[in-house]
Amino acid sequence: MSRSRLLGQSVVKRRGVLALGGGVAGGVLLGRPPIDGDAVQARVTSRPVPRSTPGLVRSRDALTHAQTGDVTPTSGVLWARGEAPGQLQVRLRSGGRVIGTRVGPAGTADTDFTARVSLAGLEPGRDYEADLWFAGPDGTESDPTHVSFTTPSATPARTTFAWSGDTCGQGYGISPDAGGLFAYGAVADLRPDVFIHCGDNIYADEPITDTMVEVDGSVWRNVVTEHVQRPAQTLAEFRGRYRYVLLDENVRRLHATTPVISQWDDHETTNNWYPGEILNDETTTFRYTDERRVDVLARMGRQAFQEYMPIGEAHLLGRGSTGFAEKGLYRKVPRGA
Repeated sequence: MSRSRLLGQSVVKRRGVLALGGGVAGGVLLGRPPIDGDAVQARVTSRPVPRSTPGLVRSRDALTHAQTGDVTPTSGVLWARGEAPGQLQVRLRSGGRVIGTRVGPAGTADTDFTARVSLAGLEPGRDYEADLWFAGPDGTESDPTHVSFTTPSATPARTTFAWSGDTCGQGYGISPDAGGLFAYGAVADLRPDVFIHCGDNIYADEPITDTMVEVDGSVWRNVVTEHVQRPAQTLAEFRGRYRYVLLDENVRRLHATTPVISQWDDHETTNNWYPGEILNDETTTFRYTDERRVDVLARMGRQAFQEYMPIGEAHLLGRGSTGFAEKGLYRKVPRGA
């Protein structure tokens, strides 16, 4: 697979395709100014860090977060994560007034404290806002997280979308020196109607270490958590990869205002894997010490992906005995006529 650091920073190639922004209006592609890869690279490396500077380590990656996904003219998904067991609470607003409340499922340790609510009966072409929070069994409530989204029109209308993929690949994680995962911030600034993530939401097979030496001798510093420092080989490590991305303020800002359509690729499990594969040190870049059976890794990877993506319950697949679905995770997300 070609070297890529798109949403994990810097050089913006995904299998040879420049893939950061796009738009559609009445079926016509709206051109965006081309992205200057050299300028992006300069932004990353123009402030070299002394080699003696340590990485930035967080011992915990607990967080609360909310996002929207798979928004159609009449439906959508609200997703949230809490820090402790609790029942998801939703308050939906539009036009400055509350139009409904919902009590969603519980976020528990079995789902890594994630939960979602599928909305139906929405009006096309309308702006919505939502507050999401968790109510604990002892009556305590978490602070609400706010998201907004717009349902697409049911008739032909201008719409814009941004699309990309490959988050935190090749060991390039969240670097405060570079402004975090700044490509997500650039997408948020465009205010697209929808963001399509084309896969490799995480790089489960590639460690994120505290520092990396660039080709010009400067040092890239990463925020590091306990679950990203080796290839993911436990369910906790796969889940921790998704939590790591959600620590970034650029990602959180995009999710607060833009619905997401997420796809699955290979690095949500490991690079270029196939059913029945047994990993070995000769065919992997980084060593797997605890689990080499790809069927087992795929099962854990699929579970974590489904827990952390804003996809409606009706489209989620059973966990089964392996990571290979008896059917594909297919869904239709119509926009326009």
